[in-house]
Parts: sequence; C-alpha cells; structure tokens
Amino acid sequence: MKREIPEGVASAVYELEARERRFRAVFESALDAIVIFDDKGRVLEANPSAATLFGVTVAELRGRLLDEFCVNLPPGETGWVGSETGRRRELEIVRPDGVCRLVESSVTSDFVMGQHVGVVRDITDQRRYERERLRLAERVERSLEIEMRQTHELEAIGRLAGGIAHEFNNLLAVISGFAALLEATVAGNPEGEDSVTEIKRATHRAVKLVHGLLAFSQRETFDVCEVDLHGIIRRSANSLHELFGPQVQVQMRLHASRPWARTDALQIEHALQELAANAHDAMPDGGTFTIETADEGTNIRLSAHDTGTGMDGTTLERAFEPFFTTKPLGVGTGLGLSTVYGIVVKSGGRMTAESEPSKGTTVHLHLPACGSPAEDTASVDAPDAHAPLVGTETILLVEEETHVAVLIESFLARLGYRVIRAASVSEATRIAATHGDRIDLIIEQSTLSSALGPTLIEELKSSRPSMPAILIGHSADIPDDLMHRAVRLARPFAMADLAATARRLLDEA
Repeated sequence: MKREIPEGVASAVYELEARERRFRAVFESALDAIVIFDDKGRVLEANPSAATLFGVTVAELRGRLLDEFCVNLPPGETGWVGSETGRRRELEIVRPDGVCRLVESSVTSDFVMGQHVGVVRDITDQRRYERERLRLAERVERSLEIEMRQTHELEAIGRLAGGIAHEFNNLLAVISGFAALLEATVAGNPEGEDSVTEIKRATHRAVKLVHGLLAFSQRETFDVCEVDLHGIIRRSANSLHELFGPQVQVQMRLHASRPWARTDALQIEHALQELAANAHDAMPDGGTFTIETADEGTNIRLSAHDTGTGMDGTTLERAFEPFFTTKPLGVGTGLGLSTVYGIVVKSGGRMTAESEPSKGTTVHLHLPACGSPAEDTASVDAPDAHAPLVGTETILLVEEETHVAVLIESFLARLGYRVIRAASVSEATRIAATHGDRIDLIIEQSTLSSALGPTLIEELKSSRPSMPAILIGHSADIPDDLMHRAVRLARPFAMADLAATARRLLDEA
C-alpha cells in the first residue's frame, strides 16, 4: 500500500531542502573562512576558504580538532571552545606546510545543539602593514625631533655668531679706517705702503669671515625682491666653469616652470659660489656638478649635486654649523654651507642635504616662489668713485662705540665736515633740539635705531624734510618704516664709501 505524503508536509520539506541548497551555496562561496565545530572543537563542516586558510582540503579538515592548528596558547586554554559568543579573538595558527598565520575568529554558539560556527579572517598582512606603518611613524617622529633639535642648536649658534660678528665688525671698521688714514701719510714710502697693503689684505679676509657669520646668523644686509633664479644660474655659468676647470663637467637642468623666487639676487649668487666651492673640494679627481630647479608647491627648489667624496651621517648632521669642517687645519673656514643656510632661511625658505660616502652630496634650497618677475632696478646706493668727497656741512654722528665714533669723526673732519658726536639717541635728541636747523646729515648706527631712532629722525625731518640719513648696520636691525627714508650702509664699510655716500646724499638734498 502506497503511503501519500500530505501536501503541506511536502511543501515544508521542499522549502527546507531549498534553504539547505541556498545555505550550502553561500557557505561554499563565502570569502571568509567558516568552520562548524562541536563542543570539543572538532570540525563538523568547513568551507573551501577555511580549507585554504588552514592549508588542508575540506575532507582533511573535517574531524580534526581546531586547537591542533593553534600555537602559543597558554597551558590549559582552548582557542575555540568556550569563547564568548560574538567576541573577536586573535589566534596564531600553523599550517601543515609550516607557514604561520595570524587569524581573527568570531564564534557564534548554539549550546542546545552543541554546535558552534566560527568565522575566521586572515589578518597577517593587515597586522604586518600596521607594524610597518607604526615603525614608519616612529621614524618620522624621530626625524622631526632631530630636525627640531638641530634647528634650535643652529639658532643658538647663529645668535652667538651674530653677536661675535657685530663686535668684530666694529674692530674691523677701526682697523680698515685707520689703515685708510695711514695710507695717505706713507705715500711714497715703499716699506710703509707694503705694511698698509698687508693690513688691508688681512682686513679683507676678515671681512669675508664676518659676512659668512652674518649670513648664517641672518643679520647680513638683505634686499629681498622677486628674482629670476634661472637668470642668476645662467649668469654664474662662466664663473663656475672657471672654478672647476676641465676636470669637472657642469650641468644645468632648469626644469622649474615658474623660476621666480623672493630672495636677494646677490646673496643667491654668493650661495651658488659657496656650493660650487664645496663641490670643487669634494671632487679633487674630477666629476660632475649639476644645478637643477624644480617646482615644489608654493616653493621653487634649487638643487646642487656633486659626484664627490660625500659625507657620512655624523658629518651630515653638523654640515650647517659654522666653522665645522673635515678639512685639515688651516684649509678652509668651515663657513660654506652655514653661509648658504643663513641666506636661505633669511629668504624665508629652508635647506636640506643628502649625502653618502663615495656617492656625492646634494644640497636643496627650498625658496619661496612668486608669481612673476619684478622689473630690474638699478641700485641707487652705489657711490661714485670719481665724485669729490670734501664738504663743509654739519653732520650729526650717533655712534655708541667710542673708537668707531672717533675714527668716523676724524676721517670726516679731514674732509672739511663739521661733526657733532652723540653716544646715544637720547643725547642726539637733545643736540637736535638746539642745533636741528644747522644739521645737514645724520649718520646713525642701526642698533640704536630700533627703539628711539625713528623718533629722532622724525624730529629732524619735521624741520628739515629733505635732510638725508645714513643708517650703519644690517637690514635685520633697521625698522621697516625707515627703509624708504634712509640709506643703509653695512658693516664693515670703507671710509671712502661712507664719505662718497654722504656727499651724494648732501648734493641730492
């Protein structure tokens, strides 16, 4: 007798079979590894992704204890059974081929049926990436700390160097000034003329050292404007070829599409010469010196690369320090890169370097870019060497250094000028109150101008609007609102330049 299955039961059975097929399809195609295991951790079923993860076939995985694959488990602890439902746990497994993988499991348990479903993800590459990212972040942090420490050290050295240079400038002004006075008295005396020549030569070398210190300490006279870096580099080509000679090939790769930067053209030429001189010393047997420009966001990058001896890490860390050199005693001053560093920072940029022993050195100058070139303007401060220097006008000299004041007063007095000397701004103000109408020119050192100097000049110009002024010092010391009303004269200066500038200003007034 045939037994019929009720229609409702048949429909339910069909639905269950359909769900089973759908579940099996999803289970088999799942990207995540899925294992079904009992209360002892023995695998009841697994999908192909699980078999691939554990390094066996699905048939080989069935019936095996999952803890057999686990390593580094604490004694008495299971990696799978007893885990809190839904809690993610990281486990380390080892496959039969010896490959270790780090996995993350999430177990859902049916305690009534005594079955557990584990979803397992291989997170080995993710953790490796996270470790690499952490190491990279630590390296970047250490690099920033080193760079910040070096910047603070260089700033401290710069302040010290600037102070020394300021005092040294005063001494050089006296030495060069009295040498100029002495030169006139020994005319016709060969022995005396030779002595004065040696004094002037030594003073000139000292002046170069001071300019290097001032550039590093960012107190050098600076005329910031829009300059064409490509034009400066091309103009320097001949001097670079002469410096290196035939043994070194000079290459120029000027790739910047907007080669205009805000800086001082003369100082950048100076920086190129310093970089070239360093490269020349690093390539005694010849090589290649390459100058390259490139766009860099809001900056323009000027790079100088040589194929010379290079530097190790310790030397590179100290390369920007003034007077640091690896050359023998008496060879070089150690002011090359420190001078370039000061010029770049003064321009509002930054400087970096790369070097390895036997692989050469690359120095990058990152300078602020600007939109378009400014029109070339001729300098109005250059004195006329052929103009007469004598005069009878009254000059107010404001100079706190007695020996410098005596020198300037003596020199100008010999030219016929009447010099009224003041050792401070307050004293000069009192003099101006009584003799202001008779003063034709004021010569004032810029360090005094930072506080009361503007008031003094304003008082004198109120009664004599056309009265000229000469500020002796460096642009870092001169207030911005005075720059368009006074001529600057950087220390150390020649007495003849001071006299020529004074004569020109008096004639123009």
